[in-house]
Amino acid sequence: MKELAKKVLPKGIVKKIQKSRSNDRLFELRDWDYSRFVKYSYALGEENSIENLRAKMTFFYHSLEKGLSNANLRYGFGERAFTELFKTMDLFIEKGYDTNDSRFQQALSVVKSYVDLHEKNSQDYPEIVKQNYDKVEKYKDSTIYNNGGFGIYDYKNSTKYSEMNFTEFMHNRHSVRDFGEAQISRDDVRKAIDLAKWSPSACNRQSFKVYYVKDEEKVGEIIKIQRGLTHNAKNIRGALVVTNRVEYYNKEYERNLSYVDGGMFSMSLMLALNNYNIANCPLSAAFAMDQEKAMRELLGISPRENLTVVLAIGSFPDEFKYAKSQRDSLDNFVIEI
Repeated sequence: MKELAKKVLPKGIVKKIQKSRSNDRLFELRDWDYSRFVKYSYALGEENSIENLRAKMTFFYHSLEKGLSNANLRYGFGERAFTELFKTMDLFIEKGYDTNDSRFQQALSVVKSYVDLHEKNSQDYPEIVKQNYDKVEKYKDSTIYNNGGFGIYDYKNSTKYSEMNFTEFMHNRHSVRDFGEAQISRDDVRKAIDLAKWSPSACNRQSFKVYYVKDEEKVGEIIKIQRGLTHNAKNIRGALVVTNRVEYYNKEYERNLSYVDGGMFSMSLMLALNNYNIANCPLSAAFAMDQEKAMRELLGISPRENLTVVLAIGSFPDEFKYAKSQRDSLDNFVIEI
């Protein structure tokens, strides 16, 4: 029937029918995406699955790790994050989930790291932490729990990233939130971008685009709009805003490919920056509407482009604090079939 219609009907009519069907399928997929996200995401869904609660704990304890890794540490910070973290941990326990779970143990470790730092420096901390600190001793598993908080990376006396093998490179790459005082080379930034272009993309379409922002005032505006580095990140020397062009994609089944291509390119770019010894910190471009509009207006970003990520860049200081950000074991996410 389809082949007969193609033979009988004018090409223009056939194209219109195909386009109409594609639009219908796109709406169907949009509704499918929407319903799954509403049902299963930890903020909108009501399932409170173990994965929901693992993710929620991670969101809050990682925000505390980032606070601990701030060079300009503000003692007593994090009351709201702790309140939500402890609520989530209580629900995790109430649901009967295994408290030896690596994310639960990581949360305990971050709490201990926070308390130890404050007590070492004779500083007070929120009452909510004191009320819940008994969880650390009650539930900790000494074999896996001591992985949270922050570390200090001795950049000056460490092997440079460009001289590491890939395994060393991946284990030693950290997001830098407080940069060194030295300037960075424009040529090196461009070399890193040029290297990252070899990242794979769907059918080699290379939809990525990079806004390399050097203007200090505009960089400050970008950080203000993004809101992730408001209280740290001294000496930022630039920002790289990565977008991907929707025009490069085909029908409804490619609706999310720009984000896949953009993610691969952005990771390649981060590694390439490290290779040229340029410190960087990825900042989410998952914006609310006001942020999205403000970023587009500031940089003249077309509605034809999807925002992918913002990278703050600068030089490495001699040493820097980093969030430990422990990773799951393979058994948590690998399914062999």
